Amino acid sequence: MRKIIIAFVLLVSGIANAQSYEQGMEKASKLMKEKKYVEAKNLYERISNVTMDEWQPSYHAANIIIMGTFAMEDKEKALENLNQAEEFIATADAISPENSEVYVLKGLLNLAKIVANPQVYGPTLSQQTEDLYAKAVEYDKTNPRAVCGLIQYRMGAAKYFGTDITGMCNQLQKATELYDTYKPAGKFYPTWGKDYTLQLLATDCKGKIEEQPETETSETLIMTKQEKPSIQVKISGISNDKGNILVALYTKENFRKESTQDRIIKAKKGEVEVVFEDLEPGEYSVLVLHDENENEKMDFKMGMMPAEDYGSSNNKSYFGPPTFNKSKFTVGKEKVSLEIKL
Repeated sequence: MRKIIIAFVLLVSGIANAQSYEQGMEKASKLMKEKKYVEAKNLYERISNVTMDEWQPSYHAANIIIMGTFAMEDKEKALENLNQAEEFIATADAISPENSEVYVLKGLLNLAKIVANPQVYGPTLSQQTEDLYAKAVEYDKTNPRAVCGLIQYRMGAAKYFGTDITGMCNQLQKATELYDTYKPAGKFYPTWGKDYTLQLLATDCKGKIEEQPETETSETLIMTKQEKPSIQVKISGISNDKGNILVALYTKENFRKESTQDRIIKAKKGEVEVVFEDLEPGEYSVLVLHDENENEKMDFKMGMMPAEDYGSSNNKSYFGPPTFNKSKFTVGKEKVSLEIKL
């Protein structure tokens, strides 16, 4: 009889905890709707501290913190807050690994760090951030925050480098439909994102939306990185840890002008790797510069001899600047791997 009584007490306790959790989450959601973000974050944090098997409280606490940092003028304080958000994300990730929503939040956290300190985090987190959004899409291709987040991040990078975003605007418009068809798996699952996406379409994409053929589907529009060819570049022979490694991808039409894609990564003695993704088949060239003084250009000795290490695809020797014909290579439907020695 004693065991039955104990089991009954535990059962009642479990029901009470479940009811308390639901009431707490509903109250926090209500605070969010009332725009009482600090109170909501504090409540989510308290729920997270006493709930060991639910990822949503930690997720929502982190999301409130991250969103708040974008408007903060004190960037040091913003980064301090983001460290707290990172702890909440780690908790949610431990409870629910390979969760598309959590990976979206990881990408958003990186983006907030880049905004707070672009000089430090831009070179180190740019590629990782895109990888996180792509992983979120891989885990759930119907998740609008994952699909739209990936496209929005690529749009931001394209705008930074002055690349045309018309194609991405069309992808984003199509992806917005996911907000109307997506069914959250739980009562307290994330539902945010649509308003910002519509705002982006109305501002950055104004006049760029093209009518899509009826035969085109969201699958062909929202291709993840794994579905289009990519180029993996290993840069070896880096002599020291000073400055950055600048890597630029070109076609014949824009060679040594405005690059198709760029990467800036922190220099590391020995070798580093970068990946260019979401490419169309064709001929490309890659140029690399070890920008030791971080002025984003080649420095010369006596006005003519390169003062910094550089290289190009195919590793040809040059008398003068690299040429497209000597450095070109072909990208088909499969991933291309190459090494450039400085």
